[in-house]
Amino acid sequence: MTTHDSLDSSTTRDSALGSTIVIWIAVCCLMVGVVFRATAAGDYLWLDEQHTAWAAKSGIADVAGRATDGNQTPLFFYASWAAIQCGGESALSVRLPSLVCGLALMAIVTLGVYRRTQCAASLLVVSVFFLLDYDTVFYASEARPYAMIQLLGLIQATIFFEWINGVFNIAEQDTDQQQRTGLGIATAVLAAIIFYVHPTGMLLMVAELIFVVGLCLVRRQYPMAKLLTTAIVCAALILPGVMMISFVWQRRENWSAVSDSNKVFDELATHTLVMILIPLLFMLLDRFLNKGNRTDEQGLAGSSRLLALLACWAIVPSLLIYSLDVTGWLHLAIGRYAIVGAVAFPIFAAVAIAWIGSDLWRWIATILIVGWSAYTSAVPHYLSLGSFRHENWREVVRIINA
Repeated sequence: MTTHDSLDSSTTRDSALGSTIVIWIAVCCLMVGVVFRATAAGDYLWLDEQHTAWAAKSGIADVAGRATDGNQTPLFFYASWAAIQCGGESALSVRLPSLVCGLALMAIVTLGVYRRTQCAASLLVVSVFFLLDYDTVFYASEARPYAMIQLLGLIQATIFFEWINGVFNIAEQDTDQQQRTGLGIATAVLAAIIFYVHPTGMLLMVAELIFVVGLCLVRRQYPMAKLLTTAIVCAALILPGVMMISFVWQRRENWSAVSDSNKVFDELATHTLVMILIPLLFMLLDRFLNKGNRTDEQGLAGSSRLLALLACWAIVPSLLIYSLDVTGWLHLAIGRYAIVGAVAFPIFAAVAIAWIGSDLWRWIATILIVGWSAYTSAVPHYLSLGSFRHENWREVVRIINA
């Protein structure tokens, strides 16, 4: 989310009193969300996390090999190793990298959304998402790389959007050649880091590629030299790791028992309907009825580009793993493998809602999204159980060691 595409803060979308009340509600949601994550980080380790603890508790020279034994790339495990060296062998230490990434994700998204939109309703949408979305709570307290992928994906997508605006010369504030080169290198380096954290993070790069192709066709501009240079840098950085993860293809049948394309498709369809189509429908309806704010057409154009990127970022990862599964190429239709796109859904909803000029339409859209989030959330269920994990692997390990 970039500053030059920000909405004019003088046209804040909510009344002063109403805005203040909603902002405080959103802040309370975020504070409770922090408590949920911190509490969940103290739960017992489940099976996959036992592997992380085993890989990270050894010497640093053994981390990469042990990560590979569990079908993982090593970068996240080095972070867990460092946390254990600092905090000792405990569930909290091995989960600390995920907890830090999960909390940073909350802070960056909420502050970024409000800075860009100056809209209390938008802030409420993302705050409720971080409070009630079970997956984001779980992954922020899980000793696996998925919270780190979400955070790095957010940072990489933000830099990518800045870079691509410069490449197509559509930034409000012109970037010089040196800045564009730096942004392109940062885009490529972060993409490679995401790959080494977990290869499924590269689904974001596929989404960005689709966005770039669409932008080229719409604008009839083809800056191939700039695009290919960044792509080549990224490929060169990733190439050494391709052989390292060749084991994934060799063991691809291992995932067929847990791959569930129907579940992935259902979740994708539901999130697309609620988080993308509903706010987009109200946004377009508001514009059609001539009640929206038409005074900032350049800002609206910038938001249109951002919404297009967010839609690709949100939809493509799940759609791709679904397609690979149903075609039989690779059985990876597991929700966590598309986690890099999860945070794009509420960001899309927040940005779209901010462009609804009518208070009535905006709050109807907001209530629908927040109400759906509350109704479908699994968080209350796990709170009633007293734990965000339902598998007692601590007892299993005790029995094995007995």
